[in-house]
Amino acid sequence: MTTFRLPTGTLAVAFVLIGLADTSAARADCSAPANQLEMNVCAAEAYKAADARLNQVWRTLRADMDEGEKQAMLDSQRAWLTFRDANCAFAVYANRGGSIAQYIEQTCLADMTRHRIDELEYLSGP
Repeated sequence: MTTFRLPTGTLAVAFVLIGLADTSAARADCSAPANQLEMNVCAAEAYKAADARLNQVWRTLRADMDEGEKQAMLDSQRAWLTFRDANCAFAVYANRGGSIAQYIEQTCLADMTRHRIDELEYLSGP
């Protein structure tokens, strides 16, 4: 039986290269991303910010609701999350496996999340 062995240091080099990619991506200029990796990082950051804002709006709205309203909002939010995730997975479908797929998905998630924030704020009234 032949055993395949990687040359000494191959894994270490791979980990260093992965670390460098993560470091350069972490410093992406989102006002003018220079490549697909930076676009992906910026899209993920935009989604993360929108998700944090949605959670903030959610907590604020629930504070003034009775138990029935809270349950209705929870049911609505669960259904919306299922729809959002399925919708964004579908949006990526034509580009699955491509370098732009992550960008498309993260952008879709951010956009839909921002729309949900607007919707919840509108539904909460003045």
